[in-house]
Amino acid sequence: MQSDSSELKNAIGEMARLIKPERWVIAIEPKMGVKFEQVETTFGCMPIAASEPVDISHLFESAGLTKVHVENAPPFSYCYKKLRS
Repeated sequence: MQSDSSELKNAIGEMARLIKPERWVIAIEPKMGVKFEQVETTFGCMPIAASEPVDISHLFESAGLTKVHVENAPPFSYCYKKLRS
């Protein structure tokens, strides 16, 4: 999914809705939001990254989740917790 898609926003909202309070949502996507250009190869078209990944933290926060620091988390990992309401 593209980082600006309504499907991604809806999917994160659904994760936030389904988890119980004090539970976590952890998503890891090392290439989230990368724009792709098509480059011809001997095997046909192969997507090649044309830009840097895009931060999608705001989508988790707008779904009501709170960012949690996780020591040694991989790059482009999103660690959020649903607080008690």
